[in-house]
Order: sequence, then C-alpha cells, then structure tokens
Amino acid sequence: MGKIPKDQTGAALVEFALMLPLFLALLFGVVEFALIMHTKGTITQASQAGARFGAVYSSPPKSTGEIQAYVLNYLQHQGLTEITGGGIVVTTNPSPPAISVRVVYPYHFVVLPGFADVELTAESICRSE
Repeated sequence: MGKIPKDQTGAALVEFALMLPLFLALLFGVVEFALIMHTKGTITQASQAGARFGAVYSSPPKSTGEIQAYVLNYLQHQGLTEITGGGIVVTTNPSPPAISVRVVYPYHFVVLPGFADVELTAESICRSE
C-alpha cells in the first residue's frame, strides 16, 4: 500500500457529506411511496368489501347508510381514521342491478411532511345478487 498524498486527506469525508442528503432524500421518498401504496391498497379493499356487503342478498336490502358505516368501520379497523362519511359515496344502479362504492381518502405525507396532501381514490362496482 502506498502513502495517501497530503492533498487527498479528508476527501472521502467531503464526498460522504455531499452524498448523504441525496441518499436520505431517496430513502425517505421510497418509504413514503410505500406508505402511499399501502394506503391505496387499503382503501381499494374497503371499497370492494363495501360493494360486496351491499350486493349480497338481504331482505330488506342494505341501505346506503349501512354500506357507508360498514366501509367506515373497515377503514377505522385498518388505522385510517381521517375519513368521514362524506368520503364514501354509494350509488345503486337498478338495471343491471349493481352497487358502486367510491372511497376518497385525504393522504397526509408522514415521512416527508410539508408536501402537498394527496387525495387517494378507489371505486368498486359489484353486481347485486
């Protein structure tokens, strides 16, 4: 091994200091994206569960309020508590008989706060049985 020239001492430290913020920004961005995708998957599952809940035969048929309460309960059990009944829209179609459930969730950035909030939307349609 040769000697390190005196003008090269500390170069690795300077390079590390320059690259660390970029690496951390990339790392936090990946984590935030994963959280967004998890939340999107959860609201998609909630809309599917709500549509299925309303479409399954029952006498009397389930009301819009019951379906909204079911989806809201599902989301709250998954830890998404920032949604209200207004973010859950249930529509029925008489011909062919189908129920549509649309969930709009206001996502607030967790790892990178200060970014603009994003509205995540999921909609599912299920034919009535």
